[in-house]
Amino acid sequence: MGQIWVGGVELGQDRPRVGDLPDGAGQRRQRADELQGLLRSQRGQDPLHQVGGFSEVLAREVGPLGIKVTVLEPGGMATDWAGSSMQVPPVSEPYQATVGAMARVHDDLGSSAALGDPAKVAQVVLAVAGMDEPPLRLILGSEAYAYATAAARARAESDAAWHDLTVSTDRDDATEAERDPLAAARG
Repeated sequence: MGQIWVGGVELGQDRPRVGDLPDGAGQRRQRADELQGLLRSQRGQDPLHQVGGFSEVLAREVGPLGIKVTVLEPGGMATDWAGSSMQVPPVSEPYQATVGAMARVHDDLGSSAALGDPAKVAQVVLAVAGMDEPPLRLILGSEAYAYATAAARARAESDAAWHDLTVSTDRDDATEAERDPLAAARG
């Protein structure tokens, strides 16, 4: 909910200001549609998806007011984030294969192996803030790009695999135009 509160403060609640709202969502991501993003945000699930989903909705709502929103999704950076400043409490046995594995990766690699250069990231942030038409999402770094595109492919493959079950809930009398509401936009 912090993202929503900060957005409200930045926008002045009732009187939005024209300006830019840069937003960092982290390297783990999946493209969230509007409803999923808001539902996840309201239920408090997966903070990184909350930021991305909320920000996509926010961008659509404030875009007509001249306000631009960019979700920055950086990979690891050469900072102390995964070093001495990262304190991971003992991980219980059921979570060793997931949380424990990630904690070990951070312990083994530390921040010295990170590909991202914080100074270069800062330059990109400044460049994006000065753009007339900034991207809605911007992945920063080779590592983040690899993870993000793999996640997007996996989600698209899963969606395609479940297509028949997905569309089985349509009304029996639905027309082709109703079944594909974006067809007209594609031309």
